[in-house]
Amino acid sequence: KEESKLSQISISPTKIDEVAVTPPPSAFALAAAASEGAATPDTPSTKKSTLAQYNSKRRAAGEESPASNSAKTAADHQANSKTSSTGGAKSTLQRRNSSNSSSNAASNNRKALQLLEAKVQRWISLATSHKHAADRQKETSDYKQASLLAMDALLAYLVAFDYDDKCAGIKGRVPSDKNWTTLVPFARHVINLHEKSESTPLIGVTYLTRAIVYLRMAGFHQSSARALQHSVQSSSAENNAGGESQSPETSVSGMSGSSSAEVLEILAKLSRNIDLAAYEFQRGARLMSIDTIMEQFPQTWKRRATSASEIARGGLVPLGGSAQGPGLRPLEDAFMLPIQMNSSIREVAAFAASMLCEWAEKNGLKLETVLSRGVTE
Repeated sequence: KEESKLSQISISPTKIDEVAVTPPPSAFALAAAASEGAATPDTPSTKKSTLAQYNSKRRAAGEESPASNSAKTAADHQANSKTSSTGGAKSTLQRRNSSNSSSNAASNNRKALQLLEAKVQRWISLATSHKHAADRQKETSDYKQASLLAMDALLAYLVAFDYDDKCAGIKGRVPSDKNWTTLVPFARHVINLHEKSESTPLIGVTYLTRAIVYLRMAGFHQSSARALQHSVQSSSAENNAGGESQSPETSVSGMSGSSSAEVLEILAKLSRNIDLAAYEFQRGARLMSIDTIMEQFPQTWKRRATSASEIARGGLVPLGGSAQGPGLRPLEDAFMLPIQMNSSIREVAAFAASMLCEWAEKNGLKLETVLSRGVTE
């Protein structure tokens, strides 16, 4: 019966073959499948594994991963953008500050110029008032009082014209000798009054004062000659750079004949004024020696400066002294003795004011100097 039942069962050869040739899954097959699956790029976990391995290899080789490079590039770009933005803002701020500084400087210059111009007019007014008062005293033959007032007016004019030179400096131009030229004949007038009043020491002081006027004028001529020469040479250099031919009249110094003649004329005035100043210093020194000051004017001798540091000379003094610094204050400024070619107008004015006040006191003369009113008003 069992054999009969077995004979009735029909088994397909194909299925038997399939069953026979299909082995059970082994450990090697599972490992191979896992390896094949790990190499498949469609799986997210596969991407992460592959990228991590790639980055690990690059780091081991001393390289950076693409992701790191991208991040660094983005960071650098952001930093550059920030730096550029900061630099632009800083540049704008600097331009704004520079503009504000220029505006403030121009405003300060205008205010300083207005102040100096007001001082010029005030000191000229004070000087002129005493000049007229001296003329009235002269008409009454009171030469002693007239000489005091005229000398006081002369010193006030020094202060006024020094302030005017400061105005020219702010305007950026070379000061003119036009004002100072008028003091030469006025000083001669003052000397005449001193001679009539027998005020010999004041004659010497006035010679010294006129000497410093000549020196200040010489200083202007020196500055004018230099400015003209520099201007002509700069213009010649620009023409040469532009390919323009020089005039056949151009001199060795690079200046045309007319410009050279103008400079020579200015230099001739410079030389003449220096000679006149030296001559006036000699005349003043003969009448106002150191011994005379020590014996007859002890207050002035005591007031003198004993070292250059007290008057802040600081090296060579320009001809007639520089117009830089504060205005002249003859009743307060220091001076060194003897007065000579290297003295400044500040020193001469202070020395002359001290001598004038002491002379008036010694001779019992009344002097209400405008030199104090100009400072206090």
